[in-house]
Amino acid sequence: MLSEAFVKELSRALPGLEVRLAEPMSVHTTLHIGGPAAAMAFPRGDELEKTIAFALKKGVWASPWSDPWYKHFENFFTSFMFWRCVKNTVIISLYSFLVGFPIPIIFALIMNVSRNLRFRKVVQTVTYLPHFISMVVLVGMIVQMFNPVTGLYGALWKFFGGSGYPTSPTSVAKA
Repeated sequence: MLSEAFVKELSRALPGLEVRLAEPMSVHTTLHIGGPAAAMAFPRGDELEKTIAFALKKGVWASPWSDPWYKHFENFFTSFMFWRCVKNTVIISLYSFLVGFPIPIIFALIMNVSRNLRFRKVVQTVTYLPHFISMVVLVGMIVQMFNPVTGLYGALWKFFGGSGYPTSPTSVAKA
């Protein structure tokens, strides 16, 4: 955190500058997200030039949160999890390349060979539908389909002679 002495020195050097400690960033961002900033300066008029000059004179790297600036890289590279992360990244990338590259081509060839036009159109629609529907909408559709009261799952349960709700511990399907 910034020391009060640093903030006082900054306020003395730049009297028109307002400095706020632990200022929430959510107030100043478009998406209204972000935690507190250690310090936030609000220059007025030509104070911006003076603020930049002050930062350059004092040295931007002399601030408490940048000493040393590379400490997080050191922590990551010396961590016992580093090689596991590298291995997982390589494996997932290779899998993505080996599986994600030929399967769409094979699928397209199979669809091209299919003679049943109606089957081909249905399969293409079902395959590409998730690309056009939001995941939230897709999950909502799945939840509604498997709803034991109003969904397809509950309707099939009752159609085949089930009593009560399909997820109820006392419900029994008639054979």
